[in-house]
Amino acid sequence: MCETVSTTGCGRKNTPIWDGHSFGWGARRRTAVYLPFSMYTMAWLGEHRAFIVEEFIKNGGSPVATQRAFRIRFALGRREAVPDKKTIYRWVSKFRQTGKTLEALKEAIRQEVAAITPEMILKVMDNYRERLHLCINIQGRHLIDVLFKTR
Repeated sequence: MCETVSTTGCGRKNTPIWDGHSFGWGARRRTAVYLPFSMYTMAWLGEHRAFIVEEFIKNGGSPVATQRAFRIRFALGRREAVPDKKTIYRWVSKFRQTGKTLEALKEAIRQEVAAITPEMILKVMDNYRERLHLCINIQGRHLIDVLFKTR
C-alpha cells in the first residue's frame, strides 16, 4: 500500500518518489506519494539466475554471501541492484522443484521435436492448406467453428 502525505513548502525531510501537481489557483499545497516498495523490476538473465543458484548452494545457503559474489562476478557497485533475498530463495526453490538446468530443458525440447512423425507433419500441412482454401472461398470473412472442428 502507498501512503499519501500532504505537505507545504520545500522543507521536507524525505524526498517523495513522485511529487504531484499543485491544486487550485496559487495553492501551496502539494501531494506527495511515498511507495514502500521498489518501482523498478530488474530483468534478470538466465546466466544471472544460474549463477545465483550455484553460489547459494556453494555458500551453504547464505543469501548475503551470494549477493556479494554476484556483485563481484558481474562487477556491480555497492548501490547497484542485485537480486534480493526473496528472489534468491524463489529461484533456488524453483530449481529444486524442477531439478532441471537450461541445457536439460533444451535437450527435452530437441527430443520432443525429433519425436514428431512425418505423418503428423503431412497432416498439419494438409490441414493448413484446407484452411487457406476455406479462407479464399469465403473471401476472408469470419471462419465458422474453426477452433473446435473435428473430423
